[in-house]
Amino acid sequence: MIGAPIPQDILKYEPKLVGHFTARQTIIVGLGVGLALVTDFKLLPASVPYQTKGYIAFVILALFFIWSKAKPFGQPLEKVIVPILQDNIFKSSIRVKEYERSEHERKFKEGLTGEAAKKSKKYKSY
Repeated sequence: MIGAPIPQDILKYEPKLVGHFTARQTIIVGLGVGLALVTDFKLLPASVPYQTKGYIAFVILALFFIWSKAKPFGQPLEKVIVPILQDNIFKSSIRVKEYERSEHERKFKEGLTGEAAKKSKKYKSY
């Protein structure tokens, strides 16, 4: 009987698209190649030497290649970086307001009174 090795954890299996690259890695490296070409031929002026353009293209490709291979915490890099950027850069000004516990308990015991009680449908003023 012919046997084929079966991975124990099917979630770890990643189908290959081109060579040893998965679909995700192929897309990311393709974006890196496109960005390197646009940078070299469109963004950099003609006065920049070809050797310097080659180094810049190599650095861009290396960064995208590392991005395609990196899996911190077992997750793709883009799934790890987005929450980090949101917490530290984009939504860093949203913080929980500190409050005095006794003041909070006093307001809770008082309940809503007056106009606030009439407007609120959730809370009843006793």
